[in-house]
Amino acid sequence: MADEPINPPTPAPTNDPAQSFKRLLEKKDNDAMALASQLFDENYQLRDKNRKLSEGLPKEGSTVLSAEDAKLFKAYQDHGVDPKDLKKIIDRVPELESSNKELAQMETLRELSDVGLDGSKLKISVLKDQIAKYPDAAIRFETRKDKDGAESKVALIKESKDAAEVPFNEFAAEKLADYLPALKVTATPTAPPPRGNAGDPTPHGAPTDPEADDRVKAGMARATHNAF
Repeated sequence: MADEPINPPTPAPTNDPAQSFKRLLEKKDNDAMALASQLFDENYQLRDKNRKLSEGLPKEGSTVLSAEDAKLFKAYQDHGVDPKDLKKIIDRVPELESSNKELAQMETLRELSDVGLDGSKLKISVLKDQIAKYPDAAIRFETRKDKDGAESKVALIKESKDAAEVPFNEFAAEKLADYLPALKVTATPTAPPPRGNAGDPTPHGAPTDPEADDRVKAGMARATHNAF
């Protein structure tokens, strides 16, 4: 007769509730009250665990965010940005960039107009039209001293990215010569002709008034007669 194993194999678990209950009761030495107390405690713990898990679940219709997405969402809220408006904001970015660029260009043109050419300020409308012909032009300003030590603002321009930077007055003389009369706000003033007094001699070559000459001569004759 073959030797029986010292430790018999554990029987395979069964899905029969009655058999499971019987095994549990045997472990409690057939003490039904002790088994009932254990099952009650385990049931309570399971129900409490399920309740806490249910409370941690997102509400119906809500979206679960990762930790990184949650940080982004909070950043939007801190800046007063509604995530629903993000697409509208993103769609407006090109428009805002174009507007900011145009405002910066106009500010540069105003400063360039104030620097002027040959002592004259420049008309912004004409200046804008002419500079627009050079879309890659870059304009900047710096303060320089002349030979006497006086400081003045100078405008410098690069016609294109690869072009050399030159003073704006040189650029204008070369590129904008035909438009300088329209570009300058004021032309070089001309001295008015001298105005003489009524008794001054008539300038040579000026037209004369015969009647006025006769009146002058008559007055001089009366003055001579009265003197004697």
